[in-house]
Amino acid sequence: MADQITTSLAQAKVLVMQGMAGKAPRINADNQHWEVWDNTTEQWVDTGYSCNGTEGLDGHSPYINSSGYWVVFNDGTQQWVTTDVVARGVDGVSPTVTITEITRGHRVKITDAEHPNGQNFDVTDGFNGTNGTNGVDGHSPYIDPTTNTWWYFDDASGLWFDSHVTAVGTNGKSPYINDSGYWVFWDDSTGAWVVTNYKAAGTNGTDGHSPYIGANGHWFAWDENLAAFDDTGVAAQGPQGDDYVLTNQDKADIAAMALPTVTAADNGKFLRVVSGAWAAQAVPSAESNSFGGA
Repeated sequence: MADQITTSLAQAKVLVMQGMAGKAPRINADNQHWEVWDNTTEQWVDTGYSCNGTEGLDGHSPYINSSGYWVVFNDGTQQWVTTDVVARGVDGVSPTVTITEITRGHRVKITDAEHPNGQNFDVTDGFNGTNGTNGVDGHSPYIDPTTNTWWYFDDASGLWFDSHVTAVGTNGKSPYINDSGYWVFWDDSTGAWVVTNYKAAGTNGTDGHSPYIGANGHWFAWDENLAAFDDTGVAAQGPQGDDYVLTNQDKADIAAMALPTVTAADNGKFLRVVSGAWAAQAVPSAESNSFGGA
């Protein structure tokens, strides 16, 4: 199987390399095969090779047995094999490093499992070096206002030279739209304007068709293939819902919000809440200065 896959990939690679001279290879959306362009026939050719590899077999993750050894799966015998590799090594000893100052330097002491008393290393500081001599001033290039070219300084001869490199570029030419509505651009190689085949403004699209509700109450939508409106079978209005029936709690809530019944005998009274309900009350006198309950 591996040899067949390797051969198929090699053949596909040859076909792909052959197709690179023309158009880039592509994947057929229907059969998921690689296709390459044949420059002779000017057609796409199905290579017969799928772009998807074959699904591999499930692997077997190694594990650690109760004795602490790694156990791996042998694909040849299809059996688990206990190795002599211990899954967890012995705990190591982290080294300690101490640094102390000494004359003109530092002493580094490293203590580890092999050297419990430590090993010393002396690092001696070097002497300060002498300062170097100052370098000569550089010469920045400049633009000659007469020639508009860059001038540079030659350290060997001590003279300025014209590089003949123009510091100011020439103005470019922006494309424009001619009277016929086509883009026109400048061709530097020919030194002339070139009229393209590209319109600056696109053409108007066709009018759309808004859906509507037919006499049968269904939505009608435009079918491009039929060039006519088609019944979708979808009703524009849903079925009538059930009437709501008031519950005892609803009736109690409504009754609590209702105002009390009044008669001519209640003329001149005002409404106020007494014991959690509306009630008609006489207007208290100004002398009592009280609005207590009845």
